[in-house]
Amino acid sequence: MTKESRYHIEQQDVIFYEPFLDEFSVRRNGGVPTDVTFDKGVASFDGTSSVIIYGNQYLNPAGFSVRVKLNKTDLSDNEYFLMKRTDDDVGFIFFVIDADLYFYSGGALTANAATIALTETEIEVVGVYDGTNTKVYVNGVVGTDAGSPLPADQFSTDMYAGQNYGGGVTKYEGDIDLIEIYNKGLTQSEIQNLAGV
Repeated sequence: MTKESRYHIEQQDVIFYEPFLDEFSVRRNGGVPTDVTFDKGVASFDGTSSVIIYGNQYLNPAGFSVRVKLNKTDLSDNEYFLMKRTDDDVGFIFFVIDADLYFYSGGALTANAATIALTETEIEVVGVYDGTNTKVYVNGVVGTDAGSPLPADQFSTDMYAGQNYGGGVTKYEGDIDLIEIYNKGLTQSEIQNLAGV
């Protein structure tokens, strides 16, 4: 991808950008970190008490994408690593169960989720809601389509990195070095270009 096209995506469509430079950059983005270690653009989560809580992040109801670069310690662990939800409202959820990645967009957890199997621990994932369907990509490869979810909640939920919004036992152990939220549903070619595929 050319610098111009990458620049165009970042400037025109990225509405949230977290490079995890250090704790201060996270706080400038409205994040409140607890027990997270920062080193050279990487946030490390211990699987026990680490979490970053960001204030409510806007999601475009006509379409949005969430891109995360991470290095998961153990693929078999069941873990939430990024979400925007409450008991009643779901913006999006990334969840790993037995080396399968699930991406929920809108509605309840019983709704259909886009899924893909994980075979590597160092991955770039992108969850997409294009206004009609929900999809998930790992390193530029698309998983199963979730069909038409309920509309994502836009206004009342904070974003949690490292654990479920209510805590619980499914806390993330590993590193995250990038979170981006896009104001549109990215296409497969855009996602592959971002992943360098």
